[in-house]
Amino acid sequence: MVSPQEDGHNWSSPTVMDGRVYVGVASHCKSTVRGGVKEYDQATGRLLETYWTVPKGVIGGSVWSSVAAASNGKSIFVSTGNGDLNGGDPGDSFSVVRLKARTLTKEDIWTAPLEGTDLDFGASPTLFSARINDETTPMVGACNKNGRFYAFRQKNLSAGPAWEVEVSGKWPNDGNCLGAAIWDSDRERLFVSGAQTTVDGKSHRGSIREVNPATGAFLWELGLPGVVWGSPSMNGNNIIAVPSFDTDPSAERAVWLIDANDGSMVETLDTADNPVFSQPVFADNYLFVATVGGGLIAYKLEF
Repeated sequence: MVSPQEDGHNWSSPTVMDGRVYVGVASHCKSTVRGGVKEYDQATGRLLETYWTVPKGVIGGSVWSSVAAASNGKSIFVSTGNGDLNGGDPGDSFSVVRLKARTLTKEDIWTAPLEGTDLDFGASPTLFSARINDETTPMVGACNKNGRFYAFRQKNLSAGPAWEVEVSGKWPNDGNCLGAAIWDSDRERLFVSGAQTTVDGKSHRGSIREVNPATGAFLWELGLPGVVWGSPSMNGNNIIAVPSFDTDPSAERAVWLIDANDGSMVETLDTADNPVFSQPVFADNYLFVATVGGGLIAYKLEF
């Protein structure tokens, strides 16, 4: 009998910049392959460069999430998963990493103190900016499965987080934080979501919050009746679509439409009790939602 061999799994969506396509290398679930990022020529599909998170012959450090590309085209930012839980060299696992675009040379890194755990950076990095000491500072942030969102100065990851904030409980028992944040560059607003948490002294299975991009302070908070694992999205009318990925029989499985101005509930979209992990997509007057078991649903929006 031949043992099954896994060569990797494409969890991340590709990121395209300047004719290059960047794709994360990950396992199907647990650490079984050597993680990293591969760079391809957009026109030909030819593999150009590879960044490996761990040494050759070691597993772990999967890049589950999509990389973020800086607007100047010079850098990409990567969030990495846990190392080999059996004790292999962790390399760049548990980290947020800045790579030089095109060459994928490592320029800077911050590693969370999480060795030996199953606490990945499963959320894609989000690029944003903040007014710090009266200066506009380029920032990058990502949520970890320990429930904390970490925010860094893009030019100095190794200095550690400029701020961090608890978004949910810790995986696996009390929550998870896998969704990417939303950055509204027009109004300089940052939104984060996650699983089990407490809002105004009450326990909730999920949440969405507006966060001060300079300090991490919550500006408004909304508790939700279902776990949020996937990334939310926002349209030009200040409506945030938040998906629920929850298998508990008592939980609500839906997509919630939230007013980004004050965190009020606008509407609950029925997904026929199907969980949603993928990011909802706004297009014209529609919202497209890919569900688990229920196919793709298109909702006609009136606002």
